[in-house]
Amino acid sequence: MKIGKVNIQKRYIFSILLFAIWIIFFDSNSFFAEYRYSKSIRKLEQEQKYYLNKIKADSIRLQEFRSPDKLEKFARERFLMKKADEDLYVIVDKTKK
Repeated sequence: MKIGKVNIQKRYIFSILLFAIWIIFFDSNSFFAEYRYSKSIRKLEQEQKYYLNKIKADSIRLQEFRSPDKLEKFARERFLMKKADEDLYVIVDKTKK
């Protein structure tokens, strides 16, 4: 009768060990998957902060363009726009890179 108890204990230990290995490595909620998910969440949170700051800066810039003078200045500098009776000269500084 003693042999049967030892054999049953080994089966329980083997089953628990097998279950633990399954949970740690192969389950869809394994420790490795949770690590990847948390890493992905941290990356997405950083991107969210970046884009929120970008939206805030662009909103401030958009408010500046409500003035026609500032809008014209921006168009002239950024897109090299000019009036019909003007000549436009672009000077490129080759020392700056």
